[in-house]
Amino acid sequence: MLQQQQFDEMLAYWRALQQEEGGQVPRRRRFNPMRVARLLPYVFIVEQRQEMDLHVRIAGTAIEAVMGRSITGLNYLDLYDQSQWGFFADVTSALCGQPCGARLHREVTFNNGRQFDMHSLNLPLASDDGDVKYILGLMAMRRSSHTQDIGGDSKVKMFTVRDIDLIDLGFGVPAADAVKARLQRASA
Repeated sequence: MLQQQQFDEMLAYWRALQQEEGGQVPRRRRFNPMRVARLLPYVFIVEQRQEMDLHVRIAGTAIEAVMGRSITGLNYLDLYDQSQWGFFADVTSALCGQPCGARLHREVTFNNGRQFDMHSLNLPLASDDGDVKYILGLMAMRRSSHTQDIGGDSKVKMFTVRDIDLIDLGFGVPAADAVKARLQRASA
């Protein structure tokens, strides 16, 4: 599993991109995977096309191994029950609407019985025209030792948010307490 050092490395890389962009949200095309090559199995980029269309542009091999299939090219929400979509739409809208980062810790149970402890760092990226509509992320996943694969699909059955911390990247953060409360309710 990734350590805090790798999350710090990704955040430092994002901040270097931000500096190269004159303090603005880095543009997606500026992301050079070779500058974080050892993190690539844990990297993802999601594009918010519409509120409920979160297109997975890139998903590292470690992430796809946990999901049990390739998720690149899919709508990220399709990996979850429709009742859970609001949480991810809200997180993405919060991070893109007032560009900020987030550290997210959640416990996930798949329909096939597998359970994982997931930690992610989520950072905004902009399109070439400056619209903030991408999330660059790093995800660490640890399988709970007491779970057993019972077969079936690898769709997420349920998840519980253990913690979410918003990161001020120089643009402020949405009202953190209100966002946290809304996101906690959405994951319940």
